Amino acid sequence: MRKTIQHRGVNLTAAALLCAAVLHCSAARAQDQTAEFYRGKTIRLIVGAAAGAAYDFMARVLASHYGRYIPGNPNFVVENMPGAGSIVMLNYLANRAAKDGSAIGLSLGGVIHEPRLNALSRDGKNVQFDASKFGWLGSPAQQPLIYVVWHQTPFQTFADLQQQEATFATTSRSGDNFVIPVFTNQALGTKLKLVQGYKGVNDIFHAMEQGEVQGTGMILASLLAKQDWIRDKKARVLMQFGATRNRLIPDVPTAVEVLKDERAKQMLRVYAQKYSTTYPFMVPAGTPSERLRALQEAFDMAMKDEKLIADARKFGIDIDPVRGVEIEKIVADVAALPGDVVEELRGLINPP
Repeated sequence: MRKTIQHRGVNLTAAALLCAAVLHCSAARAQDQTAEFYRGKTIRLIVGAAAGAAYDFMARVLASHYGRYIPGNPNFVVENMPGAGSIVMLNYLANRAAKDGSAIGLSLGGVIHEPRLNALSRDGKNVQFDASKFGWLGSPAQQPLIYVVWHQTPFQTFADLQQQEATFATTSRSGDNFVIPVFTNQALGTKLKLVQGYKGVNDIFHAMEQGEVQGTGMILASLLAKQDWIRDKKARVLMQFGATRNRLIPDVPTAVEVLKDERAKQMLRVYAQKYSTTYPFMVPAGTPSERLRALQEAFDMAMKDEKLIADARKFGIDIDPVRGVEIEKIVADVAALPGDVVEELRGLINPP
């Protein structure tokens, strides 16, 4: 009996070793095939925002380093496809871009809420993609939207925005520099008058300098990249809208801290999830699984690259990555939100 047991043990050990060898060979073969596909290729990195702003900067920083970590070491070309809070790019990525791993998108963070909250598209009619179908690569940083005012305005604290009217610049009704002010006007009693139609953050910077508007909402990195403003203290940060205080501006309160209504806090916490995925990179549904895995693994490695970290810091972007699998979970959590929570939050960010 003892010999039989030993014999079976040997058989089981041999089978386990054989299985491990087969898996290793399969993984090596998949990596070789992936390298063969990407060798000599150029990946299109399509940005759903205008050139010259934080999203464009982040895309170009990643493009400069990412290829070294992808099997086959492909080249990158960055293309800007702004419009409707990244909806133009997202629709293109989902329906027209190549689905072979040669097209990557970078969207505004609100994509994780579509189509449930319609934060990017007020009625959802323009949304021709399903966020849960994208293959998520990750986000290099977690950065909040902030309220910024020009230094010559009378606004010293967030409370001042609740006492007197302030003109705030916005891009489109789907952008966070419109959505968040609408939310604070309703939930926190701010008196923000929104001036729409600015093409991007650089136009808004110019408008603030010229006195056309007094402030705006923007991603923290956009302000940090404006080095002359930082150096000369030309702007004040009055509020941040992440779930917790960002480590770069620890003295600036979050809106969650200021809110007293527990229901409103819940609404904002849900919405603030997008600021943990500030720069979400994704590939379209249908991208071969082995290439998606290779891109995800390469993304994780690139986030540890000291040169990439240093280059991002030049543009005010503090690398604090979120992995693709974590974004998948956030998207799934949003999809599972109770209907009453969705309807109430949708009403706050999309008023009549």
